[in-house]
Amino acid sequence: TQCDSVYAFLQSVADNEAVDAETRSRALWNIYYQRRDEKTLALMRKYENHKVPEIQKQAKEAIQSLTTSYKLK
Repeated sequence: TQCDSVYAFLQSVADNEAVDAETRSRALWNIYYQRRDEKTLALMRKYENHKVPEIQKQAKEAIQSLTTSYKLK
C-alpha cells in the first residue's frame, strides 16, 4: 500500500547517516504521526539511545506518547 511505501521511505531516511540530523528526526516524527502502533513503537525503541541527540529526542518523545496516550507496551 501507499502507507507502507511511505513508512519504508521515511525509515530509510531516518537510517541514512548521510542525511542531516534534523531531516532524520523529522522522518521519525512523520512515521509516528502516520502510524501510532506496535511497529512504530518498536522502531522508536531502536532509536531511543541514538548517538545523535535530535534523533534520540524525537524517539523518546514518540515512545512517551505511544506508551501513555495510546497505551502501547
